[in-house]
Amino acid sequence: MRAYPLTAREFPDFPIASLPPIPAKWQEMSWHNDTAPSFGIMHPDDNRPLLQVYVDYPDPTMREFPDAPYRYVLIVGDNRDVTTSNDWDTILDAALNALSEIYAAYCDEQGLPAMSADELILSGVCTPKQTGWLSAFIHLWEATLA
Repeated sequence: MRAYPLTAREFPDFPIASLPPIPAKWQEMSWHNDTAPSFGIMHPDDNRPLLQVYVDYPDPTMREFPDAPYRYVLIVGDNRDVTTSNDWDTILDAALNALSEIYAAYCDEQGLPAMSADELILSGVCTPKQTGWLSAFIHLWEATLA
């Protein structure tokens, strides 16, 4: 089982064994002032969360809001789009959908053709800055699939 030292430190009463299979390349983002441990990936342009998933206690009586009907909360970027569920696969699917939307918006904003990030890099149409962003995006996508 993977160790989660930040989660253990910030939430010492959280049952680590109850965590879903967090993608291996996602970072721990837990902070003791939050209501639950969190994990996710950082934005490719700066040091802010792009996707952050809060994983609440499995026992509802341990939660800050015991009547909340869900255990997982996905927050996407600055616009704070939120997906809630008790099903981990639903959260991971929502994370991939969010990444797809972020990628499409970036390509539109940059005037790049609609093709996969690796194909765009190989096509030679990208600036060095775009290539850097696309490479970082590929890493984020793969981190979410893993």
